[in-house]
Parts: sequence; structure tokens; C-alpha cells
Amino acid sequence: MSAPDTLVSDAERERAADRLRAAAAEGRLTTEEFSERIDRTYASRTHAELEAVLAGLPKAPAPAKPWRSTRERLWHLALWFLPPNLVCIGVWAATGANGDFWPKWVLLATGIRLLYGARRLVFDEPPGPPRLPPPPGLGPRR
Repeated sequence: MSAPDTLVSDAERERAADRLRAAAAEGRLTTEEFSERIDRTYASRTHAELEAVLAGLPKAPAPAKPWRSTRERLWHLALWFLPPNLVCIGVWAATGANGDFWPKWVLLATGIRLLYGARRLVFDEPPGPPRLPPPPGLGPRR
């Protein structure tokens, strides 16, 4: 935390304004309160003044923790791939290992998922589902 008499930057004022906008959107502030606080935010010179503007609002949520390394992401993919395949192959072997090698279907499905995850890792995409643009007409209002 910065000293209360330290001057604030424009970026810190913008972050505070974003928190106020979010609080107003959640219904925590009335229109008058929001208007008064946003004016005080942009007029703030020190951290103490900025903290006074944000008084009574919940703290900003911590940002999501990013993946630390490629090694950790590979380990995650391997843990997703190996257990179901080893279990299925073990069941197949324990039941006599005769006839069709049915675990091939589990290997195929988990292998596709493994390749998809590896592709995202190679092209340095963030983990999780791909972010699609909003459908036409549902974008931000202007």
C-alpha cells in the first residue's frame, strides 16, 4: 500500500473510476453518489483522497492467477490424458485382453483433447474455451 500523501497517477484514477462504474452497475451506488464520487476521483491528488472516494465499496477482486509455465501446463495436460487411458487399458487387460481393443476409443477421444491443448500451448493461447465475439446486435452500446 502506498503512503497516503503520495500523489496518484492518471492510471490509478482510471482504475478507481472503473471500480466506481462497476459498483454503480451492481447497484451499490445511486446515480447522485456515482456522479459525486467520479468527480472527486478525477480531482484526487493523493492516495488518501482516492481511498476516501472508494470508502464503503468492496475491494477489487484479485486477478485470475495465470499459468506459471509451459511445464505446468504440460503436466496438467498429461494428468488429464493418462489416468482414464491407464484405467481403461488395465480393465481391458484384466478381463482377458481378448477381442477388440476397445480402449482405442478412449485413447482417441483423450488424444484429440491432448492435441487441442498442445496446439493452444504451442500458439501461446490462454487456457480455457476460446473467446468468441458477441453475436451481431449484442455488442457494447454506444
